[in-house]
Amino acid sequence: MRRLLGYVAQEVALDKILTGRELLQLQGDLYHLRPADRDGRIVELIGLLAMAGDLLSSFIKRRLGRPSSSMMLGLDQVPEALLPLLAVREAFALDAPAIVVTVIAFLLLDLLLSQLLYRLGIRQRPY
Repeated sequence: MRRLLGYVAQEVALDKILTGRELLQLQGDLYHLRPADRDGRIVELIGLLAMAGDLLSSFIKRRLGRPSSSMMLGLDQVPEALLPLLAVREAFALDAPAIVVTVIAFLLLDLLLSQLLYRLGIRQRPY
């Protein structure tokens, strides 16, 4: 009988009781995913959102007529950090100041590491 029954959420919005991570875990459990597979998919979702942020910034740069691989301070870093943070803000109890600090830290770390990797000959551009 259990295989014949299904679950359909009544609201598209996040649950008012569960955190974001708990909601994703519940959905994985409802689809009978093993915990390791479920947790792996959650991590993949976060990575996908980081890549979507990078894609968004590339799209905006093309619309602004910027050359390929050009640097735009902030636009290159903020969407890549912000989208995953917004997705996991409830799961990790992140408030707005924590998200802002994390995005700024990501931006600064990206700039510093890019310079270092350029000087070591690993990157072709210093950004």
